[in-house]
Amino acid sequence: MRIAVDSNVLIDEENRDADVLDALSVIRKRIARVQFFATETVTQELAWLSANGATKLRRSLATGALMRLLSRGYTPLAMSPVERGIAGEIGLKLRMKNIIPHDEENDAALLAEAALKGCEILLTSDQHLLDANKDAEKFWSVLKDSDVQAHQIIIARPREIVRSFSLSR
Repeated sequence: MRIAVDSNVLIDEENRDADVLDALSVIRKRIARVQFFATETVTQELAWLSANGATKLRRSLATGALMRLLSRGYTPLAMSPVERGIAGEIGLKLRMKNIIPHDEENDAALLAEAALKGCEILLTSDQHLLDANKDAEKFWSVLKDSDVQAHQIIIARPREIVRSFSLSR
């Protein structure tokens, strides 16, 4: 299973957030052959936050998350120029259809990149992305119309993952 993580999840992991740590632990224990990915948008956000975060703590957490990305088992997803173009078009469609707010370009890009690269779950605590999941059929249709194979990507909050996987056997 391929799981993409949002920058907020990586920052929360760096900050030792219990929900994120529990979710990652549960996923690793319960899902065979799980792979975690950070899209280009996520790595770029971390780099930007490490230099420009609003507080010293935020900059430090972003820097730590970026520095420990590989050692924590995340694979950065590189995209070809063609894939970047396709992801940009998908992101624009998501924003034009108000699935993601128009000014949330990075959120739309993250979702498009994760789906385009075959991720089945996007782990995030970003409310704009979680709101898109409330009408999953709507954003799935955009991905399907764009010929994205993983068009049924699920957007999940770390706490939801813990509840779902911990209770099921």
